[in-house]
Amino acid sequence: MDHAPYIKTDNSLLKYLTKYYIAILPLILFGIYKNGVYLYQQNFISFGAILKVLILPIISLFTSIIIEMSYQKLKKDKINLLESPYILYSIIIAMMMPYHINYLVYIVLLFFTLLILRMVDHKNLISPVLVIYLIFFLVFSLYDNTAFNTFKDENLTLSNIKIILGMYSGGIFITSNILCIVGYLLLKTNFIYKKDIPLYILITYLICSFIYCLITKTNLVTCFLNPILFTSVFIAPNLFYSPYTKNGRRIYSIIIGILCFLLIVVFKLSYGSILVIAICQAFHKTFDNLKRTDI
Repeated sequence: MDHAPYIKTDNSLLKYLTKYYIAILPLILFGIYKNGVYLYQQNFISFGAILKVLILPIISLFTSIIIEMSYQKLKKDKINLLESPYILYSIIIAMMMPYHINYLVYIVLLFFTLLILRMVDHKNLISPVLVIYLIFFLVFSLYDNTAFNTFKDENLTLSNIKIILGMYSGGIFITSNILCIVGYLLLKTNFIYKKDIPLYILITYLICSFIYCLITKTNLVTCFLNPILFTSVFIAPNLFYSPYTKNGRRIYSIIIGILCFLLIVVFKLSYGSILVIAICQAFHKTFDNLKRTDI
């Protein structure tokens, strides 16, 4: 994989990936509590279901390690798993999956899509996370149209504090808005993390949502019953698939914020942010060419 223009050394990439792992760890721990321990305490699930929550990230981790080792061996490169973004990508994919997904279908899809994308990586226009997620969404929509229908009507009756904390139906490990913000604060300490992209996206989304809620007299907090924070912080600023010029990043982010508002708030498509970011990342080079500025 070609490095982004501002990654000067492998050490820069290693530090970047390490901070990503640290940033997503609290979200994973919270997901284990929310979808495992908490539901067990409420007598909604069995004790064995707590362990089930861990299966997806473990499957993703080992699948990506096998593929990455095989790929590097085939290319006769020195095996270096720590600097492979694909291992991180696979874990993020697992974090976004619904709780009741079919694990066998998940393993088969993940293996083959990850393998193909790894082999043709130089031809990718958008993040492998988004490519694989969209493939999963399409396949499971045909196989089981309820698999990705994670948003529940009772979410709308939750208190504001529960919504902010992330105690609502959604991807297993991505619902905690507070921990997404904590993750952002950690990632922004790395100089190669594009910290302005999440800010522009969320500010644009918040302004549009605020105006909409004033007009319709709806609760602003319910506009965050979706993965907008997670996708803005952990996916939209991808080093390799998002603009790197200041002006490009700004335009890219504002467009994402506006389109996310339209799809999520107006048209009620909970996972609209994933579709919007996928489309915008396909044009990341176009955003950079609009007006050249210094990084």
